[in-house]
Amino acid sequence: MDLNSFITFIIIVTYNSSDFIEKCMDSLNINGSKNCFFAVIDNNSADDTEEKIKGFIKSYKIGENNFKFIRLKRNIGFAAAVNCAVFNFLIKEKPELSEKIKYLVLLNPDIVIESNSISNLIGTFKLNSSSNLIKPGKAVGAAGGLIYEYNKSKIQHAGGAFKDNLITYHLLSTLGSIYQVSYVTGALFATEFSLFRNLGGFDSGYRPAYFEELDYCIKIKRIGFSIMVNTEVLAKHYGAASVKKFSPKFFKYYHKNRIRCAILHLSLPVLFKKFLPAELKWLKNKATKDQYISLLYSYFLNFLFLPYNLIIRLENYLKFCKLKSKLNF
Repeated sequence: MDLNSFITFIIIVTYNSSDFIEKCMDSLNINGSKNCFFAVIDNNSADDTEEKIKGFIKSYKIGENNFKFIRLKRNIGFAAAVNCAVFNFLIKEKPELSEKIKYLVLLNPDIVIESNSISNLIGTFKLNSSSNLIKPGKAVGAAGGLIYEYNKSKIQHAGGAFKDNLITYHLLSTLGSIYQVSYVTGALFATEFSLFRNLGGFDSGYRPAYFEELDYCIKIKRIGFSIMVNTEVLAKHYGAASVKKFSPKFFKYYHKNRIRCAILHLSLPVLFKKFLPAELKWLKNKATKDQYISLLYSYFLNFLFLPYNLIIRLENYLKFCKLKSKLNF
């Protein structure tokens, strides 16, 4: 195996993904991607996801030279699974390979990526700081693409944004060929590998899913990086394949992690002057009745874990200071 040929580490985290995983893997042209190393890490699926993956590997004669399948004994969540693939597998088991990797790409198992999109995604990081697409002195820290509904009838994600109370929403129209956004979805997400490594990966406290990518984007923006969407990166996405969107479970995880993200990143003045008024207004005008129990659960749980999250907040601050000094930002 020529380690010098690998520059991109691509991770797919699966959980009960048997309906989609083969199409996702097929779209990646694994055997033909000579500069990518692929890892599929399964969060202890209860369906036949593992069998589908192993069957695909056998059918297409995919070797271990650029592919690894990892089956976890329990569901540790999306963020922790990504960290496991990066730190427990790549860095610990293949240290020589990890030193060659420049970019990390994350894909949901219900994503079908179009040809040349991975190379176009990586090309986003090569934008010169003098480009008028990004602010002077800022490098690209994370990037995403244009994601369509599975039948490609309409845009599902053209970048992410959020309101004052961190209610997130997807941009549904493009702002140019390459443009800055607040965050990009973890369904199709790329970042500098060294940056991800230096930040210690995703915050696994956002379990089992939601807000880990927003948390990461907030962190790297604070350090001085830009988040970009490249519309030459195209994919189709089923959406919420492991947790049905707008189900009680979805609201439970979404609001729990939304409140946690606010605690970790918003200053006290912002919390009281922006977040709280926006939250009260949203509760009065927009929150639906099927979210009430999930919201009460989220407020209570985050109150219970407030001391712990304040420690995480302090650790993040110290990590930012160290990394900014290291990067001379």
